[in-house]
Amino acid sequence: MSILAYILTTLVALEHFYIMYLEMFALNSPKARKIFNLDEQTATDPKILLLFANQGLYNSFLAAGIIFSLCIQQSAVTYFFLSCVIVAAVYGAISAKNKGILIKQGMPAVLALVVSLSA
Repeated sequence: MSILAYILTTLVALEHFYIMYLEMFALNSPKARKIFNLDEQTATDPKILLLFANQGLYNSFLAAGIIFSLCIQQSAVTYFFLSCVIVAAVYGAISAKNKGILIKQGMPAVLALVVSLSA
C-alpha cells in the first residue's frame, strides 16, 4: 500500500471515529445538531439518543475494521471495509435524502479505495 493510500485510508477511519463520537456522546452539541439537522428537543429525546448511539457503534466498527486492516497489512480486508463505508454512504444518502453524505462520507472512502487499488 502506498503512503498516500495509507494516509487516505487512515483519514476515513478517523472520520468514522469522529462520527461515532458525535452520535454516541455529543448528539446535543450545536455541531452535531447542525450536521444531523436536529433541533434541541429531538437531539435530547431518549429514543433518538438510543438510535444515534446504535448508529455510532456501527461507525466505530467500520473505523476499527479499517485500522485493524492497516495493522495486519491485508489489502483485501482494507478493500472490504472501505467498500462497506461506500455502501453505507450510498444507503445513507438515499435513506436520509441527503446527497451530502455521498461527498462527506463516500468520497473519501472512494478515493482511498481507488488509490489503494492503483498502488
